[in-house]
Amino acid sequence: MQVIRQRKETGTNNVQGSKKMAGLERKYSSSTEQHGRQEKLFGFSFTELASWNSFVKLMSRPTDPAALGVLRFLYGILLMIDTLEKKGLGTMSFRKWEKCTFPVLYFLKPLPLDWMYLIHFILFITTIGIALGFMYRWCLVIFNVIYWYIHLLDMQKWNNHSYLFGLLSFLLLTADGNRYLSIDSIVWPKLRNQAVPLWNYTLFRFQVFLLYFFAGIKKLDAEWLYGYSEKGLSKHWVFDVFRPFLSNEMIDLYIVHRFGFLLDLTLGFILFFDKSRKTGILMALSFHAMNSQIFFIGMFPYIGIATVSIFCYPDWPRKVMSRILFWKSRPPVYLKYNHHCLYGDDGKAYKENGDQMIHVNGRKQKDTSKSLRPGAYHVLCTVFVILYIAEQIFLPFSLGILFKGLKTWGGELYGFTWNMMIEKHIADVSIFVKDLETGERVDMSQSMLKFGVGNRWAYTPVMLTQFTQCIPKRLQAQGHSNFAINYDVWLALNHRFRQRVVDPNKDIMTARWNLFEDTDWWMPVTEGFWEMRKVKNRMQKEKDETTTKSYIADFPGNHTSFSINDINAINSMELLKGTVILETIGQANVTFEAGGKAELLSGKDY
Repeated sequence: MQVIRQRKETGTNNVQGSKKMAGLERKYSSSTEQHGRQEKLFGFSFTELASWNSFVKLMSRPTDPAALGVLRFLYGILLMIDTLEKKGLGTMSFRKWEKCTFPVLYFLKPLPLDWMYLIHFILFITTIGIALGFMYRWCLVIFNVIYWYIHLLDMQKWNNHSYLFGLLSFLLLTADGNRYLSIDSIVWPKLRNQAVPLWNYTLFRFQVFLLYFFAGIKKLDAEWLYGYSEKGLSKHWVFDVFRPFLSNEMIDLYIVHRFGFLLDLTLGFILFFDKSRKTGILMALSFHAMNSQIFFIGMFPYIGIATVSIFCYPDWPRKVMSRILFWKSRPPVYLKYNHHCLYGDDGKAYKENGDQMIHVNGRKQKDTSKSLRPGAYHVLCTVFVILYIAEQIFLPFSLGILFKGLKTWGGELYGFTWNMMIEKHIADVSIFVKDLETGERVDMSQSMLKFGVGNRWAYTPVMLTQFTQCIPKRLQAQGHSNFAINYDVWLALNHRFRQRVVDPNKDIMTARWNLFEDTDWWMPVTEGFWEMRKVKNRMQKEKDETTTKSYIADFPGNHTSFSINDINAINSMELLKGTVILETIGQANVTFEAGGKAELLSGKDY
């Protein structure tokens, strides 16, 4: 009986053990399937983010260099054209360095004109090296130094596109972009088809994703969502396809603004996932092709088209070539060993989709087991990835948190905040110089404005103070020694009423500006601008073709002067809101309330 009981117990234990093993197998199988789904969906498993070592290994995973090499080639070609056109080498437009400049760092100064010619020529030569992958790292070092010097030399020329070009050039400098389709890989065969670490692709994908996503976030602005930013864009021929069933107003609001907002906000996600990528590529190509026809923004649309390819699998150029040369059998490509990468325990490298790619070591005697453990290089690169991502996320929102002195009137400094096309400014600038000894105040706008380039400086506090520093040298040359400088800057933003931007009584020569503080002599946006813009739009629709109207808003206590010189025109003033005292030289003052009207006589000063 004991024997039988023991056998039964043994049988029961075996059954329980079998059930336990089956449960473990099911759990392992479920976990493996989950990891497989994550790999297929995201390109990595969440377990690779569970610890620091696993994350370092993920960032250092060996990856095909083909897509990176093609991006480098296309980007280099477009930079070459951009240097000839946008940077002025072909048109000699950088002669404007002889005028007033607005450097980010005050100690930066433009070189003499002959030297500016030289560095622009060197910049052009380096773009050839970048495109061909020849002396790749040296060309990028030289290009980045010159490019960022020129970029930081004048804030007035800043835009999001030139900032993006600088960022992409810096990322190429950090990446192994000469392992495919490069002269370097011919001169030094060990570089040819050498694997590159995954973080090379991660940063490029992140940067392009951020370009679209943050542009969408910035469009969460009433100015954009209600269709004021790019009003009238619907008249362009690229929107003719919508015209049979949509009016121009509806195209402006729903296609340009509302759909543009959704496109920017979602395009990065659509490009990231495999199942939606083809749709995303079609949307991105259409978007950038339209922009290239609507706006004069240099190479940005074409660089946007080129960077879309970075979201595809890293070996997509090889697949495309094999389909083009379908009649020619191509041997399998083996990625060579790169000490920048970390390899699996089996000594094999893995592609992003999980397929194995055999690792071939050019020097078989090298001990690849050292590449299984993260070294200082791999850790530093991973730290760099984290810091770069954190900095790029923070910087576009830093103006409201840290760098308050860089705010423009009604918005943000255009150049690194990704607030593309949201604000349209029309500026009218007057410069007054007051002799502090005699009290005489002279309008010197005509003689001083020619020393600036454009008018973006007039509605950005930091650039306005810099422009003010350009004036004394010229005034002293004219015999002035003790003076104050006042500005009367009027600005119309996105079809609003014109209003003052700068306190007209403030001497900007002695005005205080601080990078980390709001500017106290900067005028706020007038109250009720949203309501009054609707009134303006209604009045514009009601006026006939022979009538010209000007819309002005101002703060209590301020005054403005104007003259009526056209004797053939009938001029009048209508007050829409508030109270105004109209002073006519040589006549009694007249006070007007809302709704009041007055005829303005020719030849009179008011």
